[in-house]
This record gives sequence, C-alpha cells and structure tokens, in this order.
Amino acid sequence: MKLSRYEIIKYSILLIILGGAFFFVFLPNFKNIQKINSDLSSQRANLEQQFKAKKNLEEFLADYHSIKSEIPSYEQMFTKEGDELSLITIVENIAIKYNISQDITLGTQKERIDNHLKRMTFNLSVNGDFNNFVNYLLELKLLNYKLIIRSLEIEKLEESKVTAELLGYTYWYLP
Repeated sequence: MKLSRYEIIKYSILLIILGGAFFFVFLPNFKNIQKINSDLSSQRANLEQQFKAKKNLEEFLADYHSIKSEIPSYEQMFTKEGDELSLITIVENIAIKYNISQDITLGTQKERIDNHLKRMTFNLSVNGDFNNFVNYLLELKLLNYKLIIRSLEIEKLEESKVTAELLGYTYWYLP
C-alpha cells in the first residue's frame, strides 16, 4: 500500500497536532492530576489518623466512664493532713508484730505538691531479724498511706540480724 504525498502530509499534520496536544494539554494536566492525587492521598491518611484518634478518644472516654466509680479520689488515696499520729501508730504496731525495734522521724516541713497535696519526709531506723524485716517491709507496702522509699541501707549485724535506714516521703491530702 503506497501512500500519496497528500496522505503523508495529512497524516504528518495529524501526528503533529496529536503530539502538540499531548505535549501542551496532556502533560501539564498529568502533573496536576499527580499533584491532586498526592494531595488526596495525604488528606486521606490525615483523615484516617484523625478518625483513629477520635475513635481511641471515644473508646478511652467510654472505658473511663465505665470505671470512673472505681477510681479513688484524693481523699481515698491519701491520708488527711493532721493524721500523722495514726501513721506513726500503725508503723509502730507493724514493728511490734514482727519484733522489729525502730525509731521514726517525720520531717517538720511539708512540701506543697499542688492545691490538695503535700509531701513530708520520713526516716525509719530499724533493727531485727532479716526475715521479720522483709515481712515488715511487705506490710509497709500494703498500707493505705502512700509511703515512697527513696533510700534503703541494710547492714548485717549478726547471723540473721540486720539494721536498716529507710528514707522516703509520705503524701498528705489537704481538704
């Protein structure tokens, strides 16, 4: 099949027009389409992240409302200020229970943590049998008082006898 000169010129012009249309119309729009696609993808990812965050927040709030009554208040978690004697009495009774001799020193200054909470230092010097001392510590841990031990020094005296220094903080609720 032989093409005439007229057909060759006609097809050449058509190819030039199509190539120009491709070059001047399709390529610039293709870059815009890619940019729009990229923007939509990032917006979709952002919206999915926001949706997950909202869903997590809603789940958290639902969980919180279901256990809210079980969460203790300041009054339940901390001892009321001025109730230092009850702490000393309880710690003394625990020491007597485990045949531990002790000296208790409560700090004279209370550091204010927030509007309803103060922190006071304490020092416990104890002597006794090691096993009894361990039981004494375990029972201290179970107290309703919030005792934070920041330093514990134990020294072996005799066969199973130890002496120990406990330094820490106790927290008090301010009504």
